[in-house]
Amino acid sequence: MAHYVIDCEGVYPVAYIKKTHREHLERDSWINGDIITFSVPEPILYDLDPKRPGKPKVLYDATPIPVMHITLLEAFKAAGVDNLQTYDAVLRDTENGVEYKDYKAFNVVGKVAAADMGGSTMMGTSDSTMIDADFDRLVLDEAKCAGKLLFRLAENITAIIVDERVKVEVEERGIKGIFFYASGQWAG
Repeated sequence: MAHYVIDCEGVYPVAYIKKTHREHLERDSWINGDIITFSVPEPILYDLDPKRPGKPKVLYDATPIPVMHITLLEAFKAAGVDNLQTYDAVLRDTENGVEYKDYKAFNVVGKVAAADMGGSTMMGTSDSTMIDADFDRLVLDEAKCAGKLLFRLAENITAIIVDERVKVEVEERGIKGIFFYASGQWAG
């Protein structure tokens, strides 16, 4: 089966997160693919940016603590994904007094060095080839992805890779704002 980089652009106009209240949580533990072993007080609070009002996205992976809407989490689970740690989260629109309580902070457990470095094109902005490699065009090595439904890419941990089964489940549910980049399409 094919694998894809999952990303979320949201539905215009898009609400952005201004602040993640994480002072009480360890830093840099949420996107490295390792199991979180420390205590996580719940819910984790996120403040939406009043200068960029709109609809919250179903997936915010670029925040210090990633968060997703429960509809996306349900699609992942229906596809068989079992390597997520999830925690209650609340997105707050402090300007309008609205709280979105149907979100979960999440940690993807597992990272795989699945980039085909010979077929991929690097941006040339960094010498790094692990953790924060800058791809102009990422090509995945399907043999290294085999059997894994969801993981972080070891070469660039901001990339979440999903199996085609996950893609199909999300698409069949009509979840808006999600994009899937096939091998050779994603840059980051």
